Amino acid sequence: MKNISKILVSWILFALFAVTAVASESDETRSHDSYPAKFYGVIEKMPGRSWKGIWVVNGREILVTDQTKIEEKYGKAEAGAYIEVEGNYLDETFTAYEIEVRRESIEK
Repeated sequence: MKNISKILVSWILFALFAVTAVASESDETRSHDSYPAKFYGVIEKMPGRSWKGIWVVNGREILVTDQTKIEEKYGKAEAGAYIEVEGNYLDETFTAYEIEVRRESIEK
């Protein structure tokens, strides 16, 4: 009887360990990887007074944060400006880490 109890406890512990391992593996599988991207386009829409928020560039929404570096060497970052955007996609969200105005606004 003692041996059966030991075997039963061993199997229960093994089953608990296996379930925990599978659950943590599926959590890792569900975590979403980000991947870098770069594109060029015209700013169509920007947030009000601050640069932080959602910008629309060639119909794409990009998130601009406090950490986003914005370079205006060749013009102002404003609606109509042609820009280069570098950032990361995470799920459906593109977060910019650098925006560079490539030339003056095309609306002027």
